[in-house]
Amino acid sequence: MARVIEEERNARAVGGAQGAPARRSPVHDALGPGRGAHARYGGGGERGPRADPASPGHAPTVQRFPKQSEVRKEEFHRLATDRRNNLSSSQASDLYAAAVGGLESDFEKPTDYEATMRRAAEHVRAEEAMRVRGRSERTTGAFSVSVSVRNLGGLNALMGHNGADGVLDTFTRCVSSAMDKVGGSVSKFRFGPNLEFIVVGEDVRRSHIEARLMAAQAQIQKQATLNALDDVTHPKYQRDLSEKGSGIRYDIHPIKPAHVSDKEERTTRAAPSHGRGTAFKSSAQERKEHFLSTAVNAYGLSPSHAAELLTASSADEVDGLTGFDKAGDRRLTLGNAVRHLADADTTGVYVEVDLRNLGGLTKERGRQQADEVYAAMSAMCEKAVLSLDADVSRFRHGGDEFSFILVGRDATPSAVGAALTAAQKSIARYVADRGLSEIEHPKHPGDPGRRGTGIIFGTAPITPARENVEAVVNSILSAADKQVEAKK
Repeated sequence: MARVIEEERNARAVGGAQGAPARRSPVHDALGPGRGAHARYGGGGERGPRADPASPGHAPTVQRFPKQSEVRKEEFHRLATDRRNNLSSSQASDLYAAAVGGLESDFEKPTDYEATMRRAAEHVRAEEAMRVRGRSERTTGAFSVSVSVRNLGGLNALMGHNGADGVLDTFTRCVSSAMDKVGGSVSKFRFGPNLEFIVVGEDVRRSHIEARLMAAQAQIQKQATLNALDDVTHPKYQRDLSEKGSGIRYDIHPIKPAHVSDKEERTTRAAPSHGRGTAFKSSAQERKEHFLSTAVNAYGLSPSHAAELLTASSADEVDGLTGFDKAGDRRLTLGNAVRHLADADTTGVYVEVDLRNLGGLTKERGRQQADEVYAAMSAMCEKAVLSLDADVSRFRHGGDEFSFILVGRDATPSAVGAALTAAQKSIARYVADRGLSEIEHPKHPGDPGRRGTGIIFGTAPITPARENVEAVVNSILSAADKQVEAKK
């Protein structure tokens, strides 16, 4: 669901390290011109010597609060152009573009939420200190905004996951556009169906944010009515007329100088492998190999320095809980598989897996144990598909969903289905051994058939195609999703 945004172009080229000529870029023309890895946050140009705030007559400089992706981009450029790597500004920009590929989005990485919140609190603390000391008269507004989709469970029941995802994407674009108009710096995060925004700026006011969200709410309600979603029943509150239909809810909270978020920070598993790809590789694996090859072969960096730059870009990160690739690479990889099979004498399968009753598990045992169960189940499924003779790409997309793309001799619905059925039985024993079989489903209390947890999966053969690939991808996703919904 990534929405690609155009990076700022460099206003000027910066030379290589002092005392050494900058390396020429043999792939510069092929990759395109430099795209702003050296963008400055307080305005154009190089940073000069920092003024002493205590000096007489000093006027504090108004500086925009940077997004975490901008902080990371700046650090990548600093490392790439230091004495050790000695790249020019344009070369650093090209390498950064090779690292992130087409994944740059209007939304930040979910794993950057905590760091952004901490920096926002520090920013507010510093501004308050300046005002107390009489060195500043401006007031910086800082707010965290939470937006959730109302009755997503009802949309899933009516339209299936992919249909509901389409509605969620429409609502997300509307809210994102509204938040772009509140002023200041807006960092956007998506946690499955929930959106989080961190807004910091001198011209930011709670009333402005609320006005924009109310306008978005009205626009979304109009779209829901046009799409006949007003009468969608809530699966948990079927008799509550106020819960029918769909739309958004939001909360706005000021960020305090000592703000502590209620979101847990997770670490990423070391050494991401991006699945197993030989003849067919995931988008993440291809992007990583292209970056390392360019850095070493075209720019003459050592493999260790190239790996360090890739880490600095964070483009190689995987989901911290499962170790799977991020959601943004799923459709890209599936589209590549569709094209690959049009020219290869082999088969492919897409698999969608849903973890049953994750909400009940979290409510009953807490988030930490729910995460442990999720990680264990996803690992059992991964082991099952890796036992097949096929290249395997893995993705986590959504709170309780993950998927696999298999290409190779054993990539048939029957072979994959048999492997995951065996994994399903192992998971059932795992659940029983840990006393998780009787956990109530919050949306279906008292229904013994809904108790416990486990997995449900659907498979769809990957149809080869050279044209209309996006439509083919949609049909494959829809076919697997319908199987999952039918088994619930």
